[in-house]
Amino acid sequence: MIDSNLIDNPAFLPAIILTNDETKQIIADEQLQSGVLTLYQYKRDYLKKLQSLIEQNDLTEIQNKRDELKKLSTLMPKINDDRLFSNDKSKIESYKKDLELVIQQFPK
Repeated sequence: MIDSNLIDNPAFLPAIILTNDETKQIIADEQLQSGVLTLYQYKRDYLKKLQSLIEQNDLTEIQNKRDELKKLSTLMPKINDDRLFSNDKSKIESYKKDLELVIQQFPK
């Protein structure tokens, strides 16, 4: 699962946002564009750390991250919806709050 998230895929949402100005406009709010990119960067960095622990066979450290992983797994679905692409200001604001909450939960 980690490998599939770390593979560079040109159809992956952050790649679309970064490389194509026309499709970048699908996400109407610029602050959301930035937040989504931040989220995916944090997610990618986090997965690289997990991958490193797996490669080192550091089961103790992986087990120590169980609560952290549970929390992230619970929060991520809260931002997996169509509010990101909405023009409705209340939906955008709601999504911004949820997105910020998820971003804050990623360890730095």
